[in-house]
Amino acid sequence: MLQSDIPQILASLKNALRARHLTYKEIAARLGVHETTVKRNLNGRGLSLEFLERICNAADLRITDLLEISAESRESHRRQISIRQESGLASNLQSTFFFLLLQRKWTPEEIRVEFGLTEAQLVNHLVRLDRLGVIKLLPNNRVKMLIDRHPEWKSGGPIRQSFNRWLGQQFAHMDWPRGMFEVETVKIAPSSLALIQSLMKDFSEAVIRVGERDHQLSGEQCSWYSVLVAARTVDPLTIPDGS
Repeated sequence: MLQSDIPQILASLKNALRARHLTYKEIAARLGVHETTVKRNLNGRGLSLEFLERICNAADLRITDLLEISAESRESHRRQISIRQESGLASNLQSTFFFLLLQRKWTPEEIRVEFGLTEAQLVNHLVRLDRLGVIKLLPNNRVKMLIDRHPEWKSGGPIRQSFNRWLGQQFAHMDWPRGMFEVETVKIAPSSLALIQSLMKDFSEAVIRVGERDHQLSGEQCSWYSVLVAARTVDPLTIPDGS
């Protein structure tokens, strides 16, 4: 097992745990360790082959099976998206959003019902995604994903620009009640920025897991939310002085 294989192996293991409806807390209890120890290892920090095998055993999964699943996933998924594919996706953000939902285990039929699409409208979106090469459209509107669930969008590229404009409109007025809007301004060292980025990624993945869990609930019980996690440099001297 090469060091470069670890991220894909951990991603496959996390998918296997979700498929078995096993939480980090439950795995920690089976191993007799703290939940944070499981989280840290599953994020690749301090992971050893012995601990990886212990987690697999706790999930009734052989480590050889995990390695096979990881290899198949690596062969069948591509993380990089070409600029042509990005441009095509950016031209229709609704198709792009449906593509992201498909990555998160929504079925085409669930998308059709959720958004009140006709069969023809659904097929148009699926055909567009198929032509871009990000999915393979199969008979009866089944799909095979051809891109990893965490695409590496080009910095400053068409997708980021398009979503930036849309998100800017959604978050233009931050007058929400406490608990839905938190902001902190701190002075940190460059070395600490990597920690902030890691925490942001962990939080983003946790939000996705919450969405996947609540995906099983009926539509009337849920509402759509965009969760923005961001950090940028600021100049405190620009804070208005009301004196």
